[in-house]
Amino acid sequence: MELLLFKHEEFNKIYNCTGINVDDVPIEKRRYPIAAIVCILLGFIYYTLYFPCLYSFWKNRSKNPCYILLIYLSLINIFTLWGPTFAQGIFSLNGIVYCSSPILTYFVGCLYLFLWAAECAADLVLGINRCIEMAFPNIAEILFYGKRIYIWIFVCNLYGFYGYIFDIHTYLMG
Repeated sequence: MELLLFKHEEFNKIYNCTGINVDDVPIEKRRYPIAAIVCILLGFIYYTLYFPCLYSFWKNRSKNPCYILLIYLSLINIFTLWGPTFAQGIFSLNGIVYCSSPILTYFVGCLYLFLWAAECAADLVLGINRCIEMAFPNIAEILFYGKRIYIWIFVCNLYGFYGYIFDIHTYLMG
């Protein structure tokens, strides 16, 4: 996102569509309706399966801080599932490719880098939490219990935000 917002010349050099005419490939050949419908239907199935899991984590959130981390990871996954299911399906139905909508596809790519980085950090924190909880419960209580678990989640979000702003991004291919 840094390139798009602050270094626009470099953005244009890296993500250049000069010399590419999107209409050289007819819209009919850029649309994939069967794949799009499959993606969207899978999205509905995945979301339907995710909410009971999220509910079970929510019920147990006061028992152990790992449940709060699992809720956080579930929410990230729910947001992440939007891309390969609904966004990909909509892009495929409409024949959207990068050069037909560069800002939108770049923004979606940036968003997914944020989600991926935040989830990786949260996975690491969850692994550390579970190991320390088993080996050293007193230390786990000092590091993770109470409001301290939210500090860890905040750090995960900061890491994701760093990726969102400063990394070179890919873009969602429709």
